[in-house]
Amino acid sequence: MQPYVMKKFFIDLSKLTLAAILVLLLLFFSIIYFEDSVFDIPRHTDEETVRAWLHDLKPEEDKNFKAKTLKEMCESKNAVDSGWCTGYMLGFVEGHGTAKDRLFCVNSEFSKDQVLQSFGNFMDDNPQHWGKSRSVIMAASLQKAFDCTPINTY
Repeated sequence: MQPYVMKKFFIDLSKLTLAAILVLLLLFFSIIYFEDSVFDIPRHTDEETVRAWLHDLKPEEDKNFKAKTLKEMCESKNAVDSGWCTGYMLGFVEGHGTAKDRLFCVNSEFSKDQVLQSFGNFMDDNPQHWGKSRSVIMAASLQKAFDCTPINTY
C-alpha cells in the first residue's frame, strides 16, 4: 500500500509542477506580447505632444508637487532646499537617461547649472505653468533646452 501512495504523491506533484511552469510561461509571454499595447504610451514624444500635456494639465492640489515650489526651493539660500533641488534635477536627468524614448538629450558633459538655468528660464518665460506638476514642467524645460532633433548641416 505504501508504494502506491508514494507513486500517487509524485504523480500529483509532477502535475502541479507542470501546471506552475505553464502558468509562468503564459505570464511571461503575455507580458512580452502586451508590453506595448496595454499601456497607452506614445513611442515618440515630440514637442507638440508635450505642449498638449502642458495645456491639459491641471494645477496640483498638493503644494509639494508644484513647479513653483521647485523653483522656490532651487532659488532658496537654504542649503537643504537647494541641495534637494539639485538632487531632484540631477536625478530627473540621470533617470531620464535610461528611458527608451527620450524627451530631451543631454550630453555626458552637462552641468547642474545648465539644468537649473534651463528650468529657471522656462519658469520665468511661462508663469502660467507655475501651478502644474514639477515633473512635467521639468521635462518641458529640458526638452526646450536639450532638444533631440538632429541639426541638418547641409
